[in-house]
This record gives sequence, structure tokens and C-alpha cells, in this order.
Amino acid sequence: MTIAMPVVPHRAGEMHGLAVARCLVVIVCMLFLPSALRFHLGFSSYAPGVMAGCVLVIGLALFGVLGRIPSQVLIKGWLMGLMVLGAIAIHLGLSLLQWSADIERATTSLAGMTLMAGAAPIVFYVIMNAEDGVLARSLAIVRVALLVMVAMSMLRLQPVGLLSSERPVWPFTEPSHFALASLPFFIDATVRSPRLIRWVWLGTMAVIVLLLQSLSLAVGLAIAAVCSLGLAELIAFLIAALVATQFIDLSYYVERLDIGYSSTNLSSLVYLQGIELIQEALETTRGWGIAIQQLGFAPTNVLATEIIRRVGGGEQNLSDGSFLAVKFGAELGILGIALLGIYIFKLFWAIIHLRLIAGNRAQSPVGVTFGLSVFTAFFIELFVRGIGYFSGTVVMACASIGVVAVVKFVSKDTVDLTK
Repeated sequence: MTIAMPVVPHRAGEMHGLAVARCLVVIVCMLFLPSALRFHLGFSSYAPGVMAGCVLVIGLALFGVLGRIPSQVLIKGWLMGLMVLGAIAIHLGLSLLQWSADIERATTSLAGMTLMAGAAPIVFYVIMNAEDGVLARSLAIVRVALLVMVAMSMLRLQPVGLLSSERPVWPFTEPSHFALASLPFFIDATVRSPRLIRWVWLGTMAVIVLLLQSLSLAVGLAIAAVCSLGLAELIAFLIAALVATQFIDLSYYVERLDIGYSSTNLSSLVYLQGIELIQEALETTRGWGIAIQQLGFAPTNVLATEIIRRVGGGEQNLSDGSFLAVKFGAELGILGIALLGIYIFKLFWAIIHLRLIAGNRAQSPVGVTFGLSVFTAFFIELFVRGIGYFSGTVVMACASIGVVAVVKFVSKDTVDLTK
């Protein structure tokens, strides 16, 4: 069985090295540039860096630096983005008829989202429609760079930034942000690698989890195992993990999994706050939602927020909701919940496809495997640790929808890349 993705092939005869450079430029603009700008310039959010990355990608595409991108790819992507943004704008307009909102913040955010929607189909075509050899080499280079970043963090050989936490992983200000950017590359590696190398990658991820102490990375490791291991191997992985817990200090993770009002851990309280914010918004607006980008600015009165203030956490993560599903549920109401439901349904579909690829029961272009890995890894940002709408990983996830929307299984011996 083979996976077919109906996309337009790249121009014949394109230089391999140039194509790799194009892939790397787009990846850097989306995943590393926003973090680097925030790290060194001290921006309060990733929005300026993401906007800069999107402008660069769109500008490079317009000037032909990223190669010829078929108009049908752009038109389909932009129409989909326009439909989503139009629905959000209508939701905002109807919200303003019912209660007041920060209209400037909302409209400015919609303008920024328009840039992100403009960049997404370009990201999809340049990366996820790249030739197998080109994309495989590009992903390998990025994975090496990610491992170097971890090594530099452990050795404390990192640039000094205006905004960095106690445990930065340059150019990311904290391990959880590194997790969001790196997990698609690691999941892709475990799925596409032969069995022995697959276990090496899972072991490498486990070591990184222990070194960086990141719950987001730990969840990502579990997802990678589910996507790449057969049933017997998965059981062996779980047994190995249970045995390993007997020799590892798990207090860091246990504290963050203790989600309750008695907890004094800020990460746990912030997560609890996110759950309460969804419930409060749905109740006060009767399921409609408080409107786009109003979380943290609309009146709120949840218990977790008060506890966070008492333990010295201030307004931590009130506007970004701790995880992105909070923004969807609290701001977009039933519409946001419906979008999350669609994602969960497609997530199971993507995981099944990745397991088939890993088990050699389906052949797949590298772009398809990576696109499904991006879509699957986005679960972390939605339900574990998010940084708001404006992140490069959100643009990557939007680009991966282009893969999820068109990929299908066909009974053929070769990959069908048709228009």
C-alpha cells in the first residue's frame, strides 16, 4: 500500500543543494527566527518574530527565491485561510453586538493572522512537497542542529539574551519552547528510521527529556513511541519506562501532574487556570466565546488565578491560556470546541497512518511523513503547553493541513504525485 498526495511536482532539474537551502531557509524563518528575536531583543511575545518570519517567507516567494510555486497551491491555501479568518471576523463582529471587547487588539491580531495564512501554503509547498532526497537531507541537518542546541544548553555555552529563563536552549528561552519546535523532527525520525535506529532516536529523546526536564518533551516521547513502535515493541517500551522510573527522580514531573487547588507549583496552577478559563467563558457567554484575543483582557474571576497571585505568579499565562486549546475554547466558544474536535479526529487518522508507515505497511513520500509528524506534534501545543496563536509552529501546523487534507491510501506499487 502506498500513500498518494496530489500535489504539483517541482521543476525538473532543480539543483539539489539549492533546494535544500530553500527548505532550510523556510524552516529557520518559521521555527528559529521568532525565538532568536525574542531571546535577544526581549519581545514580550513571539508575535514580532513570527510576523518577521512570515514577511520574509512571503517576500522570498514573491521574488522567486523559493522557486516557482504553482498558483493553484497558493490559491487553495489562501482561500482556506480566508474562510477561517472570515469566520473568526464574523464571530468577532457578532460578539461586539453583545458586549465590549478590545477591538484594536482583535483587529491587529487578525491582520497578523492574515500574514500567517499567507505564508502557510508557501511553507507547505517548499517543505512538504519537496523531493524526498532534498527534504530528508534538510530534516537531518535540522536534527543535528537541535542536538547541538541541547549540548550547548548542558554545557552552558550559549549567547546572552535579554529574555532567557534559568534553563534556556538557545535560541529558545525555555525547554518547553524547544520541545514545540523539535518534536516534529524527532517523530519523523522515529517513523522513517529502520528498527534499530528508531530505538536509538527514542533513547536519544529520553536522554533529552532527562537533561532538559520538560514535561512537553516527555509527552512528545510517548507520542513518538506510539507513532513508530509495533504493539510488542510498544509494550517493551512501556516496561522499560516503568523500570527506568525506579532509578530516576520524578519529582519535577510529579509536581506538574498534581493539578489541583492545593498545588503550589505554578505550572500546574497555570494549567488548572486554563481549564477554568474555558469553563468560565463558555458559561458567561452561553457557549459563544469572549471573542478572538480577549483572553486576559476580558473580565475574569477564576479561583486558580487568585491562587497564582497569592503564590507570587502574578498574571502568568493569563492571556495565552497556558495551552492553545484554552484560547480556542474560551475565545471562540462552540466554534473553537468544534475545531478541536475535528483536530482530535484527524489526529487519530494521522497516528494510524504514521504507524502504517513505520511498520512498512505503507510507503510514503518524506513530505507526507513529515507533514503528518507536524500535525501530530501540534497536540502538545494544543493540550499541554502553548504560547498563543502567534508561533512558528502554528504556521507549520497550518501548512501540515495541506498534507492531511489531500493524503490518501491507494493500492499501487509507486507513489502517485499527480496534479
